[in-house]
Amino acid sequence: MILSHLDGILGRLTLRCYFITIIFILSIMKSSFLEVCAPSVILGAIEYVCVFFAILADLVVGVKKSCAAGAMCTSWGLRRTVDKISRYYLALISLSVVDVMLVSAGVVLRDTGGISVPIFPILTTFGAVGLALIEVKSIFERAEQKGDLSQAIHLVSDLLTRLGRKG
Repeated sequence: MILSHLDGILGRLTLRCYFITIIFILSIMKSSFLEVCAPSVILGAIEYVCVFFAILADLVVGVKKSCAAGAMCTSWGLRRTVDKISRYYLALISLSVVDVMLVSAGVVLRDTGGISVPIFPILTTFGAVGLALIEVKSIFERAEQKGDLSQAIHLVSDLLTRLGRKG
């Protein structure tokens, strides 16, 4: 009895999912969907490029500062930049996926006569602005203010020495 009841619920859910999918596909097939989403796609592309240029500017300024200080440019520092790019773009792609869902839902709501929702990739925009501001702050920081690996190692060894004396 319980299994037949669950089968009925799952069957109705499956039918609802098919119905929503058909409405979504019909909305996409309308030319208005592409007309509405084109500005959002262009804005997203501009945001991705701007974040890349902010990272690139931070890299160039960092290399110049290290050369001026007489420090050698190592592969470890460049590897950190590559790691930063991957972390930043992973965050942006995640925000973009959510924005695609929100924009698609807004288009479907508008096309089916529901409420009118602004079609704008808000999460990606805020994420890109936040990441660019982090890079601008990094450019204007002095090298002494940034965390240094040797300083971190010194602090950890000092902490372990103090813990060793107490134990």
